[in-house]
Amino acid sequence: MDSQEDVDLALQNAPLYGGTAPAEATIDRKYGGYITDPDGHLWELVYPQQK
Repeated sequence: MDSQEDVDLALQNAPLYGGTAPAEATIDRKYGGYITDPDGHLWELVYPQQK
């Protein structure tokens, strides 16, 4: 993703498109979170942290 805001927006909008976002984004050497699409595939959304 291009920014932390992009990650947050995608997680927030996942239900609008039939997906789920089981948790909020976290920071662990990167800023990211997971969504599940309508077919049940798990996707990781990542914005790399700047050093």
